[in-house]
Amino acid sequence: MNTQARILQRFRTLVQLGEDVLLTERKHESEGLNLTYTVLDEQKAYQFLTSAQNLLLIVFGRESIFMENIRGIGDIDRPRSLRTALGILQAAQDEFEHGFLTNLKTLLAAEFFDDLLEQAEHLLEFQYYGASAVITGCVLEDGLRRLCQVHEIPITSNSRVEQMNVSLVKAGVYHKLTQKQVTAYQDVRNKAAHGSWDQFTKEDVEDFIRWTRRFMEEHII
Repeated sequence: MNTQARILQRFRTLVQLGEDVLLTERKHESEGLNLTYTVLDEQKAYQFLTSAQNLLLIVFGRESIFMENIRGIGDIDRPRSLRTALGILQAAQDEFEHGFLTNLKTLLAAEFFDDLLEQAEHLLEFQYYGASAVITGCVLEDGLRRLCQVHEIPITSNSRVEQMNVSLVKAGVYHKLTQKQVTAYQDVRNKAAHGSWDQFTKEDVEDFIRWTRRFMEEHII
């Protein structure tokens, strides 16, 4: 599946998630005010909103009309607000599907990442799992650097993986479990780069490639 197909699939998945959240609609009574209003499952509603914002940010950029509109939505656990967010996401999907307003740099970067990970898989097939781990680690490091730039986290050309990893968690870009996984896989890369072949296995590298591809698809596209 190429990059554009993956992005379209992500749009469809999130649209479906939004429609599923609308099915959680229920009546809520305000204590002491004698008011009844309709709410949605709050956790699922904010999951939808966060994922939608991340997708729009990556695909169209921070200054896009889609980001501007979705940032202004409040009370996402109310049906009206969620329908508005869902409408913005569907409009963005339509624009993307017809080739308008796409962040070209993002697509080119994604294709480049795909090529590198395919190279890593190819090397692994021929038992060059050290080189495969190093290439995969470079993809992950570049992905973290791009995430920092997208979320306006200050970095320098000398910023290390763990520095960026900690900063991204503090900024709420991803959670601590992902932070631990980044640290663990970066350790595999470092062992490969220093020739410590007996300290990791081919299976470790297979997991590293698989996890990095999933990470890049979720956060970078």
